[in-house]
This record gives sequence, structure tokens and C-alpha cells, in this order.
Amino acid sequence: MISALFNVLWVVLGGFVMAVGWWLAGLLCAITIIGLPWARSCFVVGRFSLWPFGQKAVNRRDLSGRGDLGTGALGLIGNVLTTQALIISSGCSRFQRSKCLSVTK
Repeated sequence: MISALFNVLWVVLGGFVMAVGWWLAGLLCAITIIGLPWARSCFVVGRFSLWPFGQKAVNRRDLSGRGDLGTGALGLIGNVLTTQALIISSGCSRFQRSKCLSVTK
């Protein structure tokens, strides 16, 4: 009963906008071939963000007994390589990389 009340309050105070944003991101991901693996995840997160109270996020290893490919060392290497490729493609020189990676000024 209390989770239903919190869910209604959540939807009214911005949960609906957040869910629609995730669903639009999922549609954009589904349009591209590269983003297709993330499209389903966007729809799942959108559904989770629409009605979050009373649901539980479960680790994939606990659910299926198999690990996730992108959460270990291979995922770390992929993230580092992707970050470097984005820095190089954005035209940052070696001395500007710290500026390109910084979040604050």
C-alpha cells in the first residue's frame, strides 16, 4: 500500500518525464546498429524509473548464474579505449586531454 502511494507521488513529481526520456533514448539507440544492444536496457530502465518502489534490482550472476561481460577487466579496457578514441576524435592535443576529461572548470 505504501509503495503504491510512493509510486504515484514519484510519477507525478517527475518519474513519468524520466521514463519517457529513457524510452526516447531507447528509440534513438534502436535506430542505430551500434546502439541496438543498449536499446533494450533503455526500455527496462525506463520501466523501472516509472514505477520504482516495490521492485528490486537483481545482479545478473545471482539470477542466471553467468557473469556479465562488460563489468570486469574487459569492460574496463573497453571504457579506456573508447575514452581515448573520443578524445582523439574530438581533436584534443596531448596537453589538452586533462582539460577534455575534466568535469569542472
